[in-house]
Amino acid sequence: MSPTSNRHIICKQSIELKFDGIDDSYAMHHRIAELFHERLEPALATLFDESVGTDETVTIDTLEIDCGIIGRKNWE
Repeated sequence: MSPTSNRHIICKQSIELKFDGIDDSYAMHHRIAELFHERLEPALATLFDESVGTDETVTIDTLEIDCGIIGRKNWE
């Protein structure tokens, strides 16, 4: 953590996805979890760091991100 970073506490996280005709749901589940930890968490941390001062506390009861409909090709 850099000296100007805030500490972010996420009590619960869930990802809801709907797929049509997926062949390997276990592999997809694993890949989505991996992407969440590698890309989404750091992006959210950066956004929160930019939005809230280091001496502030903000509580967000629910944060919902609707990505809409994403095609199979280039979904990552």
